[in-house]
Amino acid sequence: RRPLLQLLFITVLTTTLTAVQLLPTIELVNFSSRSTGGDFDIPRANQHSFPVYNLPTVLFPRFFGHGDTYWGKRLEVEQGIFTGTVPLLLAVFAARHIRENRFWITTGIVTFLLALGTWSPFRLLGFEPSLWVFSAPARWLLVCCFSLSVLAAAGWDELTKHSPLFRRFAFATFIVVRFFINNGASFC
Repeated sequence: RRPLLQLLFITVLTTTLTAVQLLPTIELVNFSSRSTGGDFDIPRANQHSFPVYNLPTVLFPRFFGHGDTYWGKRLEVEQGIFTGTVPLLLAVFAARHIRENRFWITTGIVTFLLALGTWSPFRLLGFEPSLWVFSAPARWLLVCCFSLSVLAAAGWDELTKHSPLFRRFAFATFIVVRFFINNGASFC
């Protein structure tokens, strides 16, 4: 009986605290251009999907240029997925251990597929677990990049755990890079 009362108390407290934000939002949804009564539909919601032709930006963040040199379809601020070459290699290294990193591998793959929007297998099969007319598919890339970062950290841990030679090499590389950063102005 006590856990049920605690659950009820937590539910009431959460509802009370979020009511300040939720009640005005629920009231104004009917006046939104994205409401079901408006002219906003699923294809229009998916116009901000991650386009497949942006895949080179996984390795080359300025593949389409920047500023006046930009030659892509249009400026896609949310559609960057660059995590860095070394972190990407570390994430692939961590993905070899599927059993330990199953959650993050699955999260990364599913969120990347959801970010494809119109071309997502979920959309093509008629099953999309997102917000329909409120969807902004490219925002799934945030979760995808986060899972790649976690996998990169796991890859780093795995790599350094098994190789004392790697630790010495990494430390020596750090010292050399730090030396060049500190004394870089004197070399120019």
